[in-house]
Amino acid sequence: MADDKDWVASVVGGTVTRFDKTTTGRSRGTWLVDVDLPDGTTSALVLRRDTGDGPLSGTELSLERESHVYAALTPTAVPIPRLFGQSGDGDALLVERISGTVELNGLDDAGRAAVADSFIESVVELHAVDVEALDLPGFHRPVDAADHALGDLALWRRILEAHVRQPDPVLTYAVAWLGANPPEGPERTVLCHGDLGPGNFLHEEGRVTGLLDWEFAHLGDPMDDLAWLSIRVAQVGGLGDLDFLLDRYHEKSGMDIDADRARYYQLLVLVRMAIACSVALARRGSGSMDASTYFALLPLLRKQMTTLLAAHTGIDLQPPAPPVAGHRSSRADIIETLSNDLGTVLAPELQTEAARSRVMGMALLLSHLSAADELSRGIDDADLDGLEQLLGSRPDSVRAGDAALNAAIAAGRFCPAELIPLVAHRADRQIQMWPILAAFAATPLPEVTAR
Repeated sequence: MADDKDWVASVVGGTVTRFDKTTTGRSRGTWLVDVDLPDGTTSALVLRRDTGDGPLSGTELSLERESHVYAALTPTAVPIPRLFGQSGDGDALLVERISGTVELNGLDDAGRAAVADSFIESVVELHAVDVEALDLPGFHRPVDAADHALGDLALWRRILEAHVRQPDPVLTYAVAWLGANPPEGPERTVLCHGDLGPGNFLHEEGRVTGLLDWEFAHLGDPMDDLAWLSIRVAQVGGLGDLDFLLDRYHEKSGMDIDADRARYYQLLVLVRMAIACSVALARRGSGSMDASTYFALLPLLRKQMTTLLAAHTGIDLQPPAPPVAGHRSSRADIIETLSNDLGTVLAPELQTEAARSRVMGMALLLSHLSAADELSRGIDDADLDGLEQLLGSRPDSVRAGDAALNAAIAAGRFCPAELIPLVAHRADRQIQMWPILAAFAATPLPEVTAR
């Protein structure tokens, strides 16, 4: 990282005295940097670097694009770190390190309410910015009502097609459904943060000090950001009741909350997340990226996408027959040995948070392999039965069946009543092989109601 240190020093005009890699952020490498300046002060900074193995590497959602957001919002009232510079190769971003924490769990009720209220004020400030005055090179600007959804969907579709050779059929269908069913347009076009909610802002003494992580930012519908907020509140928690947040947004912004549009964008949020996970797994293998979260998150996203698709299309889903459990194989002994070694031999010797996090991910994958050892044959047989019923012939494998199903979806061969129950049952069966996901999968997504 000597080149990055030299670049930081040249941008700021001082001597780098701290350059520590953090474990925060999965999409980019992040370093905390201190630079001693000639006047005797110290500049506290954050360097973000595209390391080439994240879910966004090599896509249109680049750090160069993100730098345009920081630059454009600097003159506004939106709390955002100051941009110091962007590297010549476009793969590194240097911003100020502002005070505050992302942690919310230690707050009492009064403190949580204060932070939540300040957070909503920040969102309202963002959505009040005149987007016509923002210089955002390369950003798609909606040209009509439907384009508020379709413009950003097109970007994510391009990422999916360019980086994922064989997507999951439910993702293929969800993208097609979203493209065919855009909602009516918003009262005004806003700059959407694109990943709004807990974990992506800092707070201190009851006030939000900065909104972070603008890589998904785009011009669109404010309901898109509220859909992101609803999903992140459900996934991360810590910010309190969603209804309170929506009430405060409605009161402070003066904008009505359209429940139908918000539900559409909830599906689009899940699709973006699934595409990001799929891209990350498609390029795994460098050894530096912990892929365990992406492996585990995809089955949950499949389940949630099918649930929303069924709700959008008026289909009443019935639970599938439980998978037939088989006998545990000799592999079960190997999995158990690996699990014990991780927990009793390796984990106690680890000295860094990054190493401990990696071991936790390995333990998660081993718990999946343990369940799959017993259930995968019965699940594969049930999946092949469903594919045979839908395709008219039994594929040689589930992977071959998925390829045929993707082609049929692209050709528009299936109506929702035929396809959605199949992919929903498959998603339910996949959850059985991820014991840690059972409680999350059984929890309904939060409902965004009209105001």
